[in-house]
Amino acid sequence: MVSPRLSGCLTILLAWRTVKTSPDEEARVSDRGRVSREVLVPPASRTLVDQVASQLRLAIMKGSLPAGEHLVEVRLAAELQVGRSTIREALQRLAASGLVEVVPHRGHRVRAFGDRDAAEICEVLGLLEAHAARRLAAPLDPAVAARLRETAGRMASLRFPDDLERFIELDRAFHGILMEVADQRWLHQAWRSQEPLLGPLLVTLTRRGTGSGSVQAQRHLELVAAAESGDGERLAQACLRHYHLSSSGEAPAPLC
Repeated sequence: MVSPRLSGCLTILLAWRTVKTSPDEEARVSDRGRVSREVLVPPASRTLVDQVASQLRLAIMKGSLPAGEHLVEVRLAAELQVGRSTIREALQRLAASGLVEVVPHRGHRVRAFGDRDAAEICEVLGLLEAHAARRLAAPLDPAVAARLRETAGRMASLRFPDDLERFIELDRAFHGILMEVADQRWLHQAWRSQEPLLGPLLVTLTRRGTGSGSVQAQRHLELVAAAESGDGERLAQACLRHYHLSSSGEAPAPLC
């Protein structure tokens, strides 16, 4: 029986298109008997591993899979009705993003990420972005500003926690653009080294209350306005404030 906490995932995982088998395939006999005339295959645009990783990620973000919980491959494979190799690869992806950690001889578990961790990471990210902001010697290129505004604008319609995964994607893209504009290779690399922690960071901050999607959009648009001014120090202070509000939980508390 499928676990209630992962209900609805089968609808996603089994929404595959079917293709006809060839005459040779129809004649082939497997260990379990004759091959079915129709074989399920994952859509080309999104693999089964992609779908499983997304479903597990969402369960972690919503707290259905709480911090510290061990993720047993056999149990998850049974709940999602997929092979263990699929679960294993999905967990490896989540480990790379920082949401899951590998425990020697015990497999994987949901990473525990507390308020102190969130505060420290916000401080590091704020300092890195502020340092990059001070390197801006001119107002943003209009095309870059348009990209930032478009990315921030897409946050306005998001609802939490259901759209948290989408918000993480938009947030990562937004701040990535700012770091690219600074054109500081090693500074950007230092920022990228913290990127895997954005997932668990935003999950932790979400539990404090995130405000609406429109609040998140406005907070990011404030950064765009500061960047458009061409005043590096103004943008630096805006970045520090942005991350301070995130870590302090002041209302309304925007995410990073």
